[in-house]
Amino acid sequence: MPLATWKQTSSIYARIIRGEVKLVGWGAGSAFQTHHAGFPLPLAYLVDSDATKWGTSILGVTVSPPDRLADEDPENTVIIVYSYFFFGAEISKKIEEIGPFLYLAPLDFTKAIQKFDRIWQALEQPLPVGIRNGKAAILVQGPFVAGNTATALSYYRRIYPDAPIVFSSWEGTPADQLAEIEPLCDEIVLSSPPAVGGHMNINYQSVSTLAGLNSAVVQRVERVLKLRSDLIILRPDALSVFNQLSRLAPPRDRLRARIVLTPLFTYRHIPYHISDLVLFGHPDDLMRVFTHPPDNRDSRSYRVYLDMSLRDYARSEGVPEISYGANLARALGYELDYTTAQHWDMLKHYTVVASNSFFGYHWSKYGDGALVGRIDGYNLVAPADFPFWLQLQNSEEPWRDIPHYDLDKVSVRDFFPASIDWYDHFLKSDYGPSARL
Repeated sequence: MPLATWKQTSSIYARIIRGEVKLVGWGAGSAFQTHHAGFPLPLAYLVDSDATKWGTSILGVTVSPPDRLADEDPENTVIIVYSYFFFGAEISKKIEEIGPFLYLAPLDFTKAIQKFDRIWQALEQPLPVGIRNGKAAILVQGPFVAGNTATALSYYRRIYPDAPIVFSSWEGTPADQLAEIEPLCDEIVLSSPPAVGGHMNINYQSVSTLAGLNSAVVQRVERVLKLRSDLIILRPDALSVFNQLSRLAPPRDRLRARIVLTPLFTYRHIPYHISDLVLFGHPDDLMRVFTHPPDNRDSRSYRVYLDMSLRDYARSEGVPEISYGANLARALGYELDYTTAQHWDMLKHYTVVASNSFFGYHWSKYGDGALVGRIDGYNLVAPADFPFWLQLQNSEEPWRDIPHYDLDKVSVRDFFPASIDWYDHFLKSDYGPSARL
C-alpha cells in the first residue's frame, strides 16, 4: 500500500487516538530520537535494518528486525516512519514487500485531525463560479500526488474564490489526474522533464516553478503564492496576510516587494539557506530565486559535504535551499562572500520570515516540526523565524549584536548530526517522481 493519502490519514489518526491500532516505528536512528523525544508515541516496538541494533532499547522502545512485521495484521497496524528522507523509495519498497501496511510520518495526531477537519468542512461547500480576478495567484508546482494534490487544489478553490490557480507539473501526467483537477485550475502547465535532475533534483523544482511563474495567469497578477504539490496551506486569510507582510517595509532596491518565507529550512547560520517550501512575492522577484544554469552535479556525491565547514558548505551550494538563496543574492547585486553578515543583510532588507503559525500548513513529509542540532548547548539549527527577523530589523548591524558561530570552525556534521542518517537514505533512493518537486 502506498503512502497514506490525507483522507486515509485523517481516518487512521482517529483510530490511533482511540487506541484501535498498533503502532510500530520504522527506523531507530537520530530521526527517531529527535521526534520521539519531542513527541513520544505509544509504539509497540521499533524495526530497523541495522542488525547491531536488534534486541537493544532506544528511549525505552525495543528494536527488532523488519521481518517481525510479517506477524502483524496490516488492517490493524500502522507504521510510523522515522526518517529525514521520508519519501525514500528504499523504505517504501521494504514496507510494501512485507505487507500492505499504511505508513505515516510522526505527527501530533490531535492537532493534525483538527487541520484535516477544516479541509473536509471546506470541501463540503460548492465550488465558486465566475471570473477570478484577484491580484494574487496561487502556483502549485511538482508532481501530481494521488489523493493529496487534488484535495489541496479543491480546498484553495473554495477558500480563495478570487485567486487564480495554476498547477505546474510534467508531461506524462495521467489524463485522469489532469481531468480531476481541470475544474479547479485556471491554467495547467506541463513541462518536459530536464535531461539531468541535478543535485538533489534541483533542476526539477526550478523548471516546474519557472514554467508556472511564466504562465499567462501568473504574469497578469501582482503577487503569487508558490506552493509544493505535497503540502497544503490552511490559513483562510493567507493571501491577504502575506500581502500585508510583504508590505511591512519596502525592500532596499531591485525587488518589487519583499519575499515572504517560512522559517522551516530558513537557517540563521548557513549563508543563503532559505526555505523553498512556501514563497510569496511578485512573480518577477520569485523568478530571481529559481533562475540558474542547469545543475549537472550528481546527488550521490553529497557525503563530500559532511566534513566541510559551514562556509565551504554554503560556497559549494550543498543543498538546493542554498542555491536558491545564492541565486537571489546574486540577482540583488551582492558579491557573495559567504558570511553570516551578508546572509542576514539579505534577510533583513529583502524578505519577511514569518512564523509557522502564519502559514498553518500541513506537510506529510516531515510533519510540522523543525530539526534540531546542538553544539555546546546552542541551537545551531535555529531557524531564522519571525522574532529573529524582527531582531534584524531593530539592529543597525545585527551581525555585531546577535551571537553567531565562526562558520569556518563548525562542520556540517557538527551543525546537523542527523544529516548522516538522512543522506544514507537519500543515497540509496531511486529519485522517484515524488522527490522531483
